[in-house]
Amino acid sequence: MVFFMMIKVFLKRTIMVLIFSGLALGADWPMWRNDTGRTAQSAEVLAENLSLQWSRRLPPLKPAYHDNRLQFDAGYEPIVLGKRLVVGSSRDDSVTAFDTETGEEVWKFFTDGPVRFAPVGSEGRIIFGSDDGCLYCVSGSNGALLWKKRAVPSNRKVIGNERMISVWPIRGGPVLDEGRVYFAAGVWPLEGTFVFCVDALTGETIWRNDRSSYRYGVHPHNARAFGGLAPQGYLLIDDEAKQLIVPSSQAYPAKFDLQTGELKSFELPAPGRLPGGWFASTPSELERQKLKRRGLLFDNEVNYRVHEDKPHFKGEKGVRNK
Repeated sequence: MVFFMMIKVFLKRTIMVLIFSGLALGADWPMWRNDTGRTAQSAEVLAENLSLQWSRRLPPLKPAYHDNRLQFDAGYEPIVLGKRLVVGSSRDDSVTAFDTETGEEVWKFFTDGPVRFAPVGSEGRIIFGSDDGCLYCVSGSNGALLWKKRAVPSNRKVIGNERMISVWPIRGGPVLDEGRVYFAAGVWPLEGTFVFCVDALTGETIWRNDRSSYRYGVHPHNARAFGGLAPQGYLLIDDEAKQLIVPSSQAYPAKFDLQTGELKSFELPAPGRLPGGWFASTPSELERQKLKRRGLLFDNEVNYRVHEDKPHFKGEKGVRNK
């Protein structure tokens, strides 16, 4: 029997599976970077000798943006649930499952807009959002639709990133924790943006925050104006603070109470602030114990910009790719 151990996306287009012989299947990789803190770490131990079992070359994607601070969909980001490797696509608006042992396509599910973020998986279910403004839950075994949740006020459409999308695309990538899925919809604050917590089994709303997109404050060049949360990036959970972290496009991430959805912290991009971006993670347990790290981690190649001929950045090099 094949012991599935590791997946690798090569040059953003080729999914490669490395395996070694064993007695049972390894642990799942149920969401982007494996866990709710997006640490990209696992308790699984790799064998010294791995061999290529199969590879699939997929069509190139067209990211929504070229800005490094918004490159959340530059390549394929697979997850693994049981014997299914599942990956979304903004090219043909689909989510596809492959057999981890053979690489054969098992099923494909289409939405009405680009799928720009990795799904989450739990209890045989695959959950994902789309630029069409809906959150979907399908069977991991055959791709059958189990429930669909329209997370937005209406079916209004707009041309966005050269595609027809909802006025409120789901670009707050989902994170799954204790039977709950957290995600965000909407990217234009003046149209309204929404942060959700829903039941993973039913899709029923547990809480929704629709009050964080219309805030008055200081913007660059000391201008005062209305603005607010513009969710674009993978949501994550800070277990120590019991907070949901929502990356907000080029601003710093917002922080919400995990249980109630109350906004705890968010700042508009005032003068002198270092650049935000789509990526953040929390320290792993090892980093907390050995290095005494706390709070959020950023990558200085993501959180980087040149302003008035001067480079500005936040974080450490290589955090995103570790």
